[in-house]
Formats: sequence, C-alpha cells, structure tokens
Amino acid sequence: MKKYFSLGELLVDYREVFGLSRADLAARLETLLRPDKEICL
Repeated sequence: MKKYFSLGELLVDYREVFGLSRADLAARLETLLRPDKEICL
C-alpha cells in the first residue's frame, strides 16, 4: 500500500486510476461538497 504525504498526491493517483481529467474530478468534488439549498440561509 502506498503512503501519501499530501492530499495532492492522493488526488493525482485517484485521477489516474479512474481516468479522470482535472475538470471531471472538480465536478465530482463540487457535487459532494455543495451544501443543500434547504440548509443555506
């Protein structure tokens, strides 16, 4: 198992394994991190 010293290293490998571009990864992360509209004031 590979040891990662930064989140950046992990994300680069994740993109390579799943064949994602930077834009694809950004879209996935945006979807995960976007708050629900009901919660926003």
